[in-house]
Amino acid sequence: MFEDVLYNHGSGYDRSSGVFIAPVGGTYLFTARLLSQAAGSVFFEINVNGNMNSNGALFSSNGWIYASADSVVRLLPGERVFIKSLYSNKICNTGLQGDLNSKSNEFTGVLLHV
Repeated sequence: MFEDVLYNHGSGYDRSSGVFIAPVGGTYLFTARLLSQAAGSVFFEINVNGNMNSNGALFSSNGWIYASADSVVRLLPGERVFIKSLYSNKICNTGLQGDLNSKSNEFTGVLLHV
């Protein structure tokens, strides 16, 4: 889950469940970025209504590296998007520095067109 919400116009993102529920129908862009700890592996997907839409992966990275994925999808009101971890033994949740603690991992959604 991504609990530190910076902007949530339309209140589509539910921080308690980590799920975005489309408040209006339209074309959306979703991005995800997860930080791997040193020598960690990360495999995840952007899941739309229970199905993988795109995915990101890192395998045994050296140092601090991001895995990312993007999806452009057409949603109807009430449809759901979330990040699903497929495997990870080293997703960083503490940040590289104290100021980055809640911002190491990101999930972003933008309404492009209604």
